Amino acid sequence: MNPAVKKLEPIIMEIFQHLHNHPEISWQEYGTTSYVAGLLERHGYRTRRFEDCTGVVGEIGSGRPVVALRADMDALWQEVDGRFQANHSCGHDAHMTMVLGTILLFQRMGYYPPGTFRVIFQPAEEKGTGALRMVEKQVIRDADYLYGVHLRPVQELKNGTAAPAILHGAARFITGEIIGSEAHAARPHLGINTIEVGASFVQELSRIRLDPMVPHSVKMTRFTAGSESGNIIPGRARFSLDLRAQTNRIMDGTDFARSPHREKFGALAPCGNPPHRHGLHGRGGTERRGGTADGTSDPGCARPRAAGGTDRDARRGGLSLLPPEKPPAESHDVGSRLRFAPGIAPPANDL
Repeated sequence: MNPAVKKLEPIIMEIFQHLHNHPEISWQEYGTTSYVAGLLERHGYRTRRFEDCTGVVGEIGSGRPVVALRADMDALWQEVDGRFQANHSCGHDAHMTMVLGTILLFQRMGYYPPGTFRVIFQPAEEKGTGALRMVEKQVIRDADYLYGVHLRPVQELKNGTAAPAILHGAARFITGEIIGSEAHAARPHLGINTIEVGASFVQELSRIRLDPMVPHSVKMTRFTAGSESGNIIPGRARFSLDLRAQTNRIMDGTDFARSPHREKFGALAPCGNPPHRHGLHGRGGTERRGGTADGTSDPGCARPRAAGGTDRDARRGGLSLLPPEKPPAESHDVGSRLRFAPGIAPPANDL
């Protein structure tokens, strides 16, 4: 470990423990925003906060180049030990700690980056909407380079290794409603059972056929129907779909509301009220609830240089630099930055 980093380890771990123990979900990161802003200001950074959303941007220096370093802030809402709560299981507490640790390390080393050094603490990555809000706030409008970091599971990178790029895929999140008609369970023929419609819908999802050379998936992740009474045919159900694809092209094909597979969804097509292919009838609608673009960038970003700063600096930090052997299954809303602010240069070539 770098001796300067070793000396900072107690402070870095204190920051991590605070962030880990105070998780906040998307668009509710008020305490996290205040904590990070306070640290930035105490270390001489100019800060910018927003009246209508969480998140904070810190900056030091002036002029060109403008180098930005980004971390996400929000936690997931999930069950932990039998209780639902905010939880940093995606590693955003570590991401914020790494960016703040970079600030501390620069100061310990007496290093002042040329031009402008900007740190972006972005809310609501888990919702897939935080990056777009930061684009709207123009926090990367003048950025020449944008760096990001994300922890990886052991299935992708072994402990003690790093990759020069993460080739995130695209994601899309859809909620929908199935409307049938209630009936007494003793007379099911008089109703339209939305659970049966939903079950058939899941089978139709598995029949989607797209390019098998590009990783993709469509699956139902939430389905609610019925009441406390177990003898009622449920006439209304709500569901959520999670769509994943490694490229935007394939993602546009998996979106059943726009794809050639739309006719497969029968009663669940957003328009019209055709009969379901298995004899069930119902009507429904869907709503896009956000999504993320793929992380397409310069292919050179994904290749470590045979010699030079990239590999050397990784070894200095105690890491082995490996090319990404497989694309990650996760998406990330940082891809939206690349899609809506494409002029930012890929930094890996210039390390």
